[in-house]
Amino acid sequence: MKMLRIYGTALMAMLFLWACEAEVAPDNTDVANEIEGVWRCERNDGQFTEEYDVTIKKIGTGKIQIDNFHNFSEPATVIVYEDNTLQLERQTISGTSFEGAGKVASSFQSMTLDYTATDTEGTINVTTSYSLGTISKKVQ
Repeated sequence: MKMLRIYGTALMAMLFLWACEAEVAPDNTDVANEIEGVWRCERNDGQFTEEYDVTIKKIGTGKIQIDNFHNFSEPATVIVYEDNTLQLERQTISGTSFEGAGKVASSFQSMTLDYTATDTEGTINVTTSYSLGTISKKVQ
């Protein structure tokens, strides 16, 4: 009888702990899927501000390609993490070296990407803000 009481108590404790365990919903969202499309980019390097359109394409799980990056004709490859952060690993495009990081808004309607651009004239720090849509659709 004593053994039954011990097993019963242990079983109740296990059920209690199991019932109190927090359930975590799996994050099956591939952020790269959510941000594919045409975006309006506003680029600012402290001296110069420019707006232009870019197209974002998923090129693999967790990777995107930004066409018209830095308003250059060549694309940039960016890593997209599940926590909505972006990483622009060092790469050279049209003779300029780029590296930086950013964040996608949880609504997937905007994002930022801050990076350095280094060429033969030196290095500049660039801040970019992206919003869904094109310049032609922008309300003036």
